[in-house]
Amino acid sequence: MEQTQRIGFGTRLLAYLIDTVIIFILEWPLTFLLAFIGFGAGSAIGAGAGSMQAEPGAAVVGGIFGAIFGSIGFTLVGMVGFVALYFATEIFTGYTLGKYLLGIQIYDENKIKPSLKASLIRFSLKSSYFILITLSFVFLFIAPVLYLVFSTAALLIGTVFTLGYFAALGAKKQALHDILSKTAVYRRKE
Repeated sequence: MEQTQRIGFGTRLLAYLIDTVIIFILEWPLTFLLAFIGFGAGSAIGAGAGSMQAEPGAAVVGGIFGAIFGSIGFTLVGMVGFVALYFATEIFTGYTLGKYLLGIQIYDENKIKPSLKASLIRFSLKSSYFILITLSFVFLFIAPVLYLVFSTAALLIGTVFTLGYFAALGAKKQALHDILSKTAVYRRKE
């Protein structure tokens, strides 16, 4: 298949910006809902733990800290999960909503539907920063050394793949994650 039919950097960037706006719009109600649930659960747990103390204000302090950590925890888990699911649709469909609206889709280098393996490799490479930074926060309070390892790896790999997006400006119109997974973006078949 001719490389001139591949979709280059500009249209792909526009699709990503559309996806970002869609996620932002959908994320706000989810964030408030999860923060509210986390606030309630955290304050109940924190107040219960605080009431076991001899101090009269311990239940209030426990409730406040529980509410803060509960709302942050629920919100982060919900946001990470939502964003991951949103972009993981590319694995099975070959497009996100932004790509769909622009009429583009991920195929293999010959404009054939990519294998599940190729799609998973592409998604993992493209999302490597997001995956590693999420893992680093898991270890933040458990094993600070692992936090440093994962966050440093995320920074290095994220830099490589972010710069790798600009490879789509070249003649082959493939970003680094496309080259490594042997995929490309084309106009969607009808």
